[in-house]
Amino acid sequence: MTSQKIQKDLVQACADLTVKAIIIDLGNDYFSLLVDEARDVAIKEQMTVVLQYVNKKGSIVEYTTAQSLKVAIDGLFSKLGLSLSKCRGQGYDDASNMRGEFKGLKSLILADNKSAFYIHYFAHQLQLALIKVAKHYTKIQEFFDMLQKMATVVGGSCKRKEILLMNQYEQIVERIARSEILTGKGLNQETTIKRPGDTRCILYATEDFEFAFLLHLMKLILGISYELSQALQRKDQDLLNAIGLVKVVKSRLQEVRDNGFDELLQETNIFANKYDIDIPNMEDVYCPKGRSRRRLKSFTFLHYFKVELFNRVIDTQVQELGDRFDNVNTK
Repeated sequence: MTSQKIQKDLVQACADLTVKAIIIDLGNDYFSLLVDEARDVAIKEQMTVVLQYVNKKGSIVEYTTAQSLKVAIDGLFSKLGLSLSKCRGQGYDDASNMRGEFKGLKSLILADNKSAFYIHYFAHQLQLALIKVAKHYTKIQEFFDMLQKMATVVGGSCKRKEILLMNQYEQIVERIARSEILTGKGLNQETTIKRPGDTRCILYATEDFEFAFLLHLMKLILGISYELSQALQRKDQDLLNAIGLVKVVKSRLQEVRDNGFDELLQETNIFANKYDIDIPNMEDVYCPKGRSRRRLKSFTFLHYFKVELFNRVIDTQVQELGDRFDNVNTK
């Protein structure tokens, strides 16, 4: 029992018996196949295979195993005594070797079985749509990087964390007294803050109007998609309701894009005034900090915040949601 080799043999024996019991329970019924890949601690590519089926009692059962990416699905199925002809669903991540139209696992399985419909996990699709905005725009990426550094700086010092929590507590009490926020279980609770950064750099960033604007913009976008995110992650998921929420989110984002800029700018101005952040004259010519005005497009601060940030970010978000939740996939 103290030998590492014997321990691995015992674990493998238990795993084999468990898999055998699951395969017997599955019998000759239909199932779905989910596959994802990641690197382990030894930087080796690993593939996780999940079989999902409904047992004799009507309950959904999932069987998961990790194999090397080099091991073919056919080899695994042969070992388990399964047939791809019984597969009725398949889902993978965004990796090219998983979703490539001609060489990917998706296409290879569809070639053997046209009934193995490809379904991308909806909650993951929403996450990828939100991440696309951060990856697509340097300013958004820098904004989230700065938030991460802020969390590190505060979390790395008990004193700083205590000051922040005390200020937050006082603000919450004050806002509750003015009936601006609700109270109840799970509302306005303390959260853990962690990770590294440069205090002076963070201070400069948070005193910048652009940072304040992006803070309110991302709060708006994430707030709109929050209800959808929660609905897509529920185990007792109501699919019709979830699909309806997708349409609502896209509609609300489009409405904000068409009519919400002035309100967002006003909220940012109020925030900036409250915390002594300099507000630029929107009619002045915009120039990035530390950059020469030469060879730069000449446009105003208003154009920069409305067109280059607000409109483009929301347009990208709406487009990503449309691409990932298209009619075929949704149906």
